[in-house]
Amino acid sequence: MKEWISTPLSQIKIYLWEGQSPLLVFVPFGVILALGLLAIFLKKEIVAGFNPARISGIFAGLFFLGTGFSLVSQMLISLSKTSYTSEVSITLFLILVSIGLGVIALILSLKDENYGGVSTKKRLYFFCLEITGLLLWAGLFAGPFLSFAAALLPWKRKG
Repeated sequence: MKEWISTPLSQIKIYLWEGQSPLLVFVPFGVILALGLLAIFLKKEIVAGFNPARISGIFAGLFFLGTGFSLVSQMLISLSKTSYTSEVSITLFLILVSIGLGVIALILSLKDENYGGVSTKKRLYFFCLEITGLLLWAGLFAGPFLSFAAALLPWKRKG
């Protein structure tokens, strides 16, 4: 169990150990986070209506996407040094899952607050995103944690 939980941090240590610069390790993730925030938060009139659940969901989506694009970067670095093997399909699966989780979290977060008529459905989706992210190492723990927060926080405004 300990190994399962520590895998995302161990990956970063391995990348650094093999001689990659911290910049190379963290830039793909940081670029996705920065571009996502820039794209979403440039529209101030939209952001003004956001609640904590929506913001948590957006950040969860960006962390999931960041993980996916970091994996793409690392896979390309590895393939530049070695030959293609069938194990690449495992990495491709993890990439697709991470990016898929990110897209789903962003779509759910940016949809109308009354999505599905009641927020229970959206909460359930975010719990599923959290569990899937934890099981498949997506989001560097922050993505699943923020999905959990989005599932617990209220989506509808009082008023």
